[in-house]
Amino acid sequence: MSRASSKKAEEGLAGCFFALVYCLVTVPLMSVLYGWTLATLWAWFMVSTFGLPHIGVAQAIGLSIVVRVITYQADASNDNDERSIYESLITSTLKGVLLCGFSLITGAIVFHFTK
Repeated sequence: MSRASSKKAEEGLAGCFFALVYCLVTVPLMSVLYGWTLATLWAWFMVSTFGLPHIGVAQAIGLSIVVRVITYQADASNDNDERSIYESLITSTLKGVLLCGFSLITGAIVFHFTK
């Protein structure tokens, strides 16, 4: 095995280890963030509009998972993407954080106008 291919194999192994550790940490944190966002939006809109009961973060995490499974759509546009595993993981995490942030900001604005 040449020195270049040995180095490439080490980088691949390091990338896999990083991805595993990153996912083990990030997936639970993102689930809590999605759950908290959903519980907050639920309290603002579903409780007052439809008279539904409040839900906690744990219930919202479960509901979020169910909705994600039902509405999942694979993104085929990234099949030939040249990004590294690091860039892909960071990008998907940032998209999730921004989605929650913008949803809460928009929800807060709408909620204050409906009071």
